[in-house]
Amino acid sequence: MGVIYLNQYLKRPIEYIPLGNWPTPIQHLKLSFKFDLYIKRDDLSSDEYGGNKIRKLELILPKIKDKDLLISFGGSGSHQLGALALYSKRYGYKLISIIKSQYPTYYQKKIYEIIKENSYRIIEIEDLDPFVIVRTLKEIVKNKTYILFPGGTTPLTVAGYIGAVIELVEQIKQNRLPYPEKIYIAVGSGGSCAGILAGVWLLNLPIKVIGVKIVNSFTATKRYIVELAKLSLKYLDYKYGLKKRYRFDLSSFYLEENFIGKGYGYPTKEAIDAINYFSKKLPDLTLEPTYTAKTLSALLSREKEVVVLYWHTAPRIYKKLY
Repeated sequence: MGVIYLNQYLKRPIEYIPLGNWPTPIQHLKLSFKFDLYIKRDDLSSDEYGGNKIRKLELILPKIKDKDLLISFGGSGSHQLGALALYSKRYGYKLISIIKSQYPTYYQKKIYEIIKENSYRIIEIEDLDPFVIVRTLKEIVKNKTYILFPGGTTPLTVAGYIGAVIELVEQIKQNRLPYPEKIYIAVGSGGSCAGILAGVWLLNLPIKVIGVKIVNSFTATKRYIVELAKLSLKYLDYKYGLKKRYRFDLSSFYLEENFIGKGYGYPTKEAIDAINYFSKKLPDLTLEPTYTAKTLSALLSREKEVVVLYWHTAPRIYKKLY
């Protein structure tokens, strides 16, 4: 649905393969007299997997239809590899998953089972350092191979979340929620956050985007997110022609860096507290300690008297973590 809305802003439509259940629903939770939390449930974007990667895959799959082999990278609990493995097998693509192990949790193990079951081949590497990746690629890349780097983030796939912001505004017009003052979202490879920021710029919305850093990587920096958002809008304008003028407003974005803990995949006390808190408030909302629980722990610590939207990006592949 987000891509359909986005195409209304383009002179030439983006090709996509419909995979999701759109629009994803909005859930309201009143945490106090002056604190309204709205949740954008992208975990319900697909009955089979869900999460934020479905919006990206709708744009990726048309690009690989003439390829013999697909290669991608990530941690052993990567959302992107899980979704990509599942849908590439469904559509007949051979996926080689290049994986770095991460801190073991129940959540990570469930994702890894999906990756292992649906990948054509798995290669384990010690680090996702660019030099290690390039060395690995030299050994396996052949003609008609499509390479997708960690998170599935490209200027094109970022557009999936520009469309998601347009989708959100349509829900606001339908009185599903008021305009939020802030939007909170996890920042890993940066694509979803950059797409939301670019959507806020495109529509000139009075909303502050708060990205919560969950990985120590160049992709989880303010400079990278801002430049990626700019690049995606410029790419859309060049490739498809934007019908609407836009402006870059750096004050629309803040990167929260204080809730990562020991690093990617490592649970924090605040994240576990958030999981326990929301398991009572919203039993059907599945949180995990890598992305979503850290993001909500930041939100609960920072906000008290505002209307906030939390964008829930995790796949809904099981019901309970702890």
